[in-house]
Amino acid sequence: MNASFVRVDTSPATQATEYATIVDRIQGDDASVWRAKVSENTEPSTLAALLVPTTGDLLASKASSQDIETAFNILLCLVAVADDKQEDVISALIKGIESPIEGKGRSALRLRLLSNLYNALDTASPLRRTAFMAIVTISTRTKHASLLLPQLSLLNARCVEWNCTPQEKTNIYLTIASSLQPTHPLEALSLEREILKGDGPKDTKLSSSILTKALSTRGFYDLEDLASFPAITSLKGEVIGQLLELFLSGDHSQYEAFVSKNASALDTLGYNKEEGLFKFRLLLLSSLGAQRLNEPIAYAEVARALGIQGEDEDEVEEWVINLIQAGLADARIHQLDSTVTLSRSTHRMFGQAQWQFLQERLTTWSSSLSSILTLITQTREKIEARPIQEAPQEEEAAAETLEVKEGQAEATPVSMA
Repeated sequence: MNASFVRVDTSPATQATEYATIVDRIQGDDASVWRAKVSENTEPSTLAALLVPTTGDLLASKASSQDIETAFNILLCLVAVADDKQEDVISALIKGIESPIEGKGRSALRLRLLSNLYNALDTASPLRRTAFMAIVTISTRTKHASLLLPQLSLLNARCVEWNCTPQEKTNIYLTIASSLQPTHPLEALSLEREILKGDGPKDTKLSSSILTKALSTRGFYDLEDLASFPAITSLKGEVIGQLLELFLSGDHSQYEAFVSKNASALDTLGYNKEEGLFKFRLLLLSSLGAQRLNEPIAYAEVARALGIQGEDEDEVEEWVINLIQAGLADARIHQLDSTVTLSRSTHRMFGQAQWQFLQERLTTWSSSLSSILTLITQTREKIEARPIQEAPQEEEAAAETLEVKEGQAEATPVSMA
């Protein structure tokens, strides 16, 4: 296994001496301990194996990041020629950089060193995966998970490059999702959703866990698509599978009754009831609006649908605003007559009933358009026919008027002075 390191025109012994000199200087060792050790060896693999363990000592020292990075780059050149032990040496190097050192974070430097190492390795090298997962570990440990976001779109291609088995790919996705969950729950759920695609995991416990998160994560509303995955359809008999059905087609009273009845099971699954109810109400309101587009809906009707106590108008308006902010609808609030009109809204599920509703709407629109077209055609025909039919009548009327005026002229006496 070869790495694509930058090669330099110096011998491994010279590189080892340069690195050892830096280590001795950083450690303040006047006895030049490391230079003495490397002087006793000339074999590249032995020198690399000897010096790699010092990585942790360098990161724990008070040396500047620039000095440590310089030493690391020299060490990479030495590792590049350690052909027979390269895999073991690089694994040890990654472990040395990744290992936490109390009181010495240097997270930015560690990430930079691992990034340099990752880019130096051949694209087909299995050690690329090891280096990448070390980056994930450090990013998670130091609360810099956002640094992983640009890598998500490349993750599938990288798993292909690393020849990952389905289980290895699942483990990678789950590890990164766990890292992102506290600060980027939507992105974490997106990764877990990828795991469910195709045949999905054989572990129903994992599928249940992902579905539980999906039902209580704000911003994720494409539950109908999720319900089509084989890994999710296999959960229909489970509590979480039944809850999904309610999200897609149930009403508020059914939801409350189900959650109350299965409270213990949902707690075991880790279902967030507060977030789940928030999401359920948004989907209810969105579905109601989709059925009544451009029609005024009374506040009282919205309150009943959402289970709002006392039909509080302020709370109704708040839910309409929540719906708009979630991107599920466009709406207008009419406070004077206590109604809301939705001009765009999203069905939570588009099944047979929704297709029937759409067909009825299209039939109505088609009929209205036909009536309008008929009226336009008739009016146009009248306008086009009018000059031909009315022109002779206008000429006759004009002639009669002229004759009357001439007769009046003849009968008028002429007055002469």
